[in-house]
Amino acid sequence: MNPEVDAYIAALPPLRRERLEAARRTIHAAFGDVRESIEWKMPVFRRGDAYVGVADRKSVV
Repeated sequence: MNPEVDAYIAALPPLRRERLEAARRTIHAAFGDVRESIEWKMPVFRRGDAYVGVADRKSVV
C-alpha cells in the first residue's frame, strides 16, 4: 500500500471512497505483487509492464 494513494482515497466523498477501496482490495487480492502510485493525478496499479489507472471520475471537456 502507498501513503499517497491512501491520502487520495481518504479525500474522496464517501461513496467514491468506498468504491475505490473495493477496487483497490480486488486488485491487490488478484495480483499480490502489484505496485501502486499516484500518476496523472490518480492511483495507478502496476505489475511488470502492465498497469491500470483508476480515476475518481470521468473528466468531461
